[in-house]
Amino acid sequence: MIQQFGVGQHPDLPPYLVHFAGRPRGQYPPPMGVPAEPEDRLANILSLGYIQGFTTFGTARPVVCTSEVSPAGLQTLFSTGVTWRGPYAPWAVVLRRDMAIYREFRPVWYMSDVELSATEYLPTHIRDRRVTYNPGQTDWLAEREWRICWGDTEIFPGQVPAISLSDLVIEVIVGRSQWQPPRGSLPPCYVGIPRWLWNGRALVPDGTFT
Repeated sequence: MIQQFGVGQHPDLPPYLVHFAGRPRGQYPPPMGVPAEPEDRLANILSLGYIQGFTTFGTARPVVCTSEVSPAGLQTLFSTGVTWRGPYAPWAVVLRRDMAIYREFRPVWYMSDVELSATEYLPTHIRDRRVTYNPGQTDWLAEREWRICWGDTEIFPGQVPAISLSDLVIEVIVGRSQWQPPRGSLPPCYVGIPRWLWNGRALVPDGTFT
């Protein structure tokens, strides 16, 4: 029986979203102030207790990006990747899909150049959910992206656009067995969260955070 419509009922719709700290960036460096190494980025996310939003290609204001990726998809992303940029580094946080939806994560809209031009009048928080899709030229469908967009929400001095991880993280993916952030930097809310290790061939259980 379907208890929650549209959440994890189809085998290709996992009950989670994934925020990758090791998404391949090609020639583009991380945003200013973000650690260069994926492992350090994940440690930073867990230590701070939030994922900070940044502007990305085609957005006017900050967004946080996640992927709706199946277990088979994770295997492919970490082994070969799905674009010319190659495999993802295995450092990521796994988020509850239902809670992410409650926090206003939504699927991006893939649009042609013509469609993008026709929707320029939309409010910023909606425009920033659009992604260019021109078959044979620009195609990011494989990323299966969801976003939360800040739009024109005012960000006051001393604040950062960020989504709290409280009640959101259900698992963490790591690239080194028994990995933990630097001692003393892990908030208590993560204690007991399952850790999954990419061993070069598959994701395997790797205990919990302590």
